[in-house]
Amino acid sequence: MKENSLAILYIALGKYSVFWNNFFKSCEKKFCKELEKEYFIFSDNLDGLDNLDERIKFYQQDNLGWPCSTLMRYHMFSRAKDLLKEYKYICYFNANTLFIQTINADEFFGNDRNELIGGLHPGYKNQSKDKYPFERRESSNAFTRNKNYYFQGCINGGQSKYFLNAIDELKNNIIEDINQGIVAIWHDESHWNSYLNNKIQNNSNAVKILGCNYLWPEEFENNTDSKILMRNKKLFGGHELLRGIEKNQNKLNIRFLQNVKSKLSKLI
Repeated sequence: MKENSLAILYIALGKYSVFWNNFFKSCEKKFCKELEKEYFIFSDNLDGLDNLDERIKFYQQDNLGWPCSTLMRYHMFSRAKDLLKEYKYICYFNANTLFIQTINADEFFGNDRNELIGGLHPGYKNQSKDKYPFERRESSNAFTRNKNYYFQGCINGGQSKYFLNAIDELKNNIIEDINQGIVAIWHDESHWNSYLNNKIQNNSNAVKILGCNYLWPEEFENNTDSKILMRNKKLFGGHELLRGIEKNQNKLNIRFLQNVKSKLSKLI
């Protein structure tokens, strides 16, 4: 393992590469400067992906359409698992992430007892737990029994061995759901929530819980304490333009999901 090392995972499908330059520059300047950072980009094109050097590994990845490009993220990450196991930490950030305050590794990843990290969803700040949009169908692997925290899917990560275990389990859970004709209500985010809440139930120290300041939406009211800003996608054309697909293209159905699953399985 590379001591003091961090692998950063980044998906830039469609036109999401528009966020890359500011993400990279702010990450280099503000985030975990004491760690040796290397980047893993999964993208269907190189447009806008500047600043590529030997620390940045590029994986050609087809645009799978919505919601498969997010639902199948753990399959994408699995493509790099042989390299990822060499790092101390691994962290995925949504493409529209911008670091606005200095953050060190201890602050973000916690101590050795903290296996994974999870960022509390700012959309449900100060709301009661019965409002949290967990997957409630017991037939889904994303069903959440321990409904203590609701985490946003824009940050995934932790110590490498624990996050790689999570990748394998979540990937299998998603495929089992697809084989049963099930897509979780909030896709990969639902599976991530189920996994983290179960971890916390078994070991309260297993997850370093990051407050909303670490994934604060730009469109929300100003928050002078925010450390990471999630850029407002509407300012960059909106979701459909950024995803690079026509409206209703790749309409979600189980046959389409089966085709995506088959295509991805050949890459891993």
